Amino acid sequence: MSFSLPAEFVEIAHALADAARPIALKYFRSEALAVEHKSDDTPVTRADREIETEMRRILAARRPQDGIFGEEHGHQNPDAEYQWILDPIDGTRAFTTGRTNFGTLIAVYHQTHGFVLGLCDQAVTKDRWISVKDGATVWNGRTVKTRGTQTLSEAIFACTDPLRLPPRIFELVKIIRDKSQMNVFGGDCLNYGLLAGGFIDLIVEGRQQLYDIAPFVPIIENAGGKITQLSGAPIGFVNDDRVIAASSPALHRHILELFDRIP
Repeated sequence: MSFSLPAEFVEIAHALADAARPIALKYFRSEALAVEHKSDDTPVTRADREIETEMRRILAARRPQDGIFGEEHGHQNPDAEYQWILDPIDGTRAFTTGRTNFGTLIAVYHQTHGFVLGLCDQAVTKDRWISVKDGATVWNGRTVKTRGTQTLSEAIFACTDPLRLPPRIFELVKIIRDKSQMNVFGGDCLNYGLLAGGFIDLIVEGRQQLYDIAPFVPIIENAGGKITQLSGAPIGFVNDDRVIAASSPALHRHILELFDRIP
């Protein structure tokens, strides 16, 4: 069944990201930034909450019939045809320590057609990736593609924090580290954008929630890569918390085979 996303969704997604930037910049490296810890020990700041509140205000005015699933303020209207998925500050640890490895993430999920829009915006560097279902991946106004690397020996691998991974995934990361061309650690959400843009080939992560990865389904797949759960199952509205993204289907398949061999 063919699907065409109404143009207003792209306009609204840009409006949400544009609204998030000045709030993020107001608090970035600011003494006014107060850090709290949620029940799962993840950090949250005034910036996170203010950004999501503002994005919800915009959506209430322009798409009141849609659902919203946000990291800070929960899920409303869950039975709506379209669901906006919001992560106001992905990479809060980086944000609170004055590093630019953070971003605002926005996705749209359609109840029949899955993830139909993804956007990642970095307020400080002004990098923005956006893609819609069956379209191109656009980074700062230009269409981008992955490197398309086929083999692990030629791959550049990224992982935000291997020490926080479960033991079996940590074993996979050690294998990848030893066999890949280059490894980089840190990066959070920006790693996925850089994979789509041709700078990274492979990402393995754990502890990823829906709002952490939803935008990157169209962003990576429309750039020629592949992103799934580490089980190999497609990413949907409900997932486990393990993710693999690769710059080509062949590289993705090879890593899943390596993972299957780890007891």
